[in-house]
Amino acid sequence: MTANLGAAQATVTLLQTVHALSDLLGRGAVRVRPEARAPLGADLAQLSGKPRLTPGEARRLVEAVQSALDSGGQAALERHLAQREQRARLLLSRARLATPDGPARLPLAVLALTVPGGRPVLDALLADPGWNPYLSDRMNTEIVQRLLGQLRR
Repeated sequence: MTANLGAAQATVTLLQTVHALSDLLGRGAVRVRPEARAPLGADLAQLSGKPRLTPGEARRLVEAVQSALDSGGQAALERHLAQREQRARLLLSRARLATPDGPARLPLAVLALTVPGGRPVLDALLADPGWNPYLSDRMNTEIVQRLLGQLRR
């Protein structure tokens, strides 16, 4: 399954990015450019109805999110994502799941802690990189719906 991580990476990045953007908007830490709100909302609204989500579509949506933010917002998003990864690594080391050399599957363990829905969502993506978590996973469906509401405000 680790071989599929490359194929699933774009969707993993999209999951992390959508979740982070919703968190940051909720805290007022970033703002979506006014002229980008409607197009970004239209793009993201399609996620809940697509039976499949290709890596190319996921990459395009990540780029759309990033381009909807000004440079300060993009930097805040990147910092937020890096902090989440750092917290996951710290948690794993505190839980003694990570040794100084790290377990062979440490990258997967970190991803499982940073992807909404955790290991079940990550495993589903590794088994089928075209699987659409926004259609099939309740947590991710709720996150994208919350983000759509934030974009309409």
